[in-house]
Amino acid sequence: MVRPEIFLTNTGIPNPLAKLDPRYHPLGQPGPRHRGPVWICKVPWGLRLPAFVLTYCFLAWNGRHFMFPHRARTVHNVELPIFTEREVRGEWWDRFCKHSDPFRFGHIYAKIQEDRIRKAKREGLLPENYPENEEQLNQMDPAVFEAMIPEIKKLKFVPGKDRCDGMVGYRGTMPKYHGIAEE
Repeated sequence: MVRPEIFLTNTGIPNPLAKLDPRYHPLGQPGPRHRGPVWICKVPWGLRLPAFVLTYCFLAWNGRHFMFPHRARTVHNVELPIFTEREVRGEWWDRFCKHSDPFRFGHIYAKIQEDRIRKAKREGLLPENYPENEEQLNQMDPAVFEAMIPEIKKLKFVPGKDRCDGMVGYRGTMPKYHGIAEE
């Protein structure tokens, strides 16, 4: 059966010239057909906004990578060194040196430290049986590990002078006995 055209005005008053549908009360006549995306009503209302946002992000990401499959470039068509391996390593090395947010990035700092220990072993700066990670350290005899550690002199720390984590920073080379207390 064809729906009768019952157009409601903006005030909600039915058009007096329209033919009424005999199945409904005169004051409860249905309005015009919904002209929007009716399929969206089939998505549960709690998932509509998240589904819309995820769909938008998916389409935007894929559209961007379809149109621009290369890295960022300058006006002279030279690739900018953003997110190259060297830049990413430099960023993580900076965070490692500053020890920023060890709760979130501690596992990454541990990997960086293991790589540093392996490199020092290859260069001969550390003994071959020096532990690379916590598991190897726990399996090692404490007396053997203590024997590997060189004698450390008492260190001094001057708050305004000795910070080299980017806050104060020291331009140039450090003195030969920097941080070692005079006796």
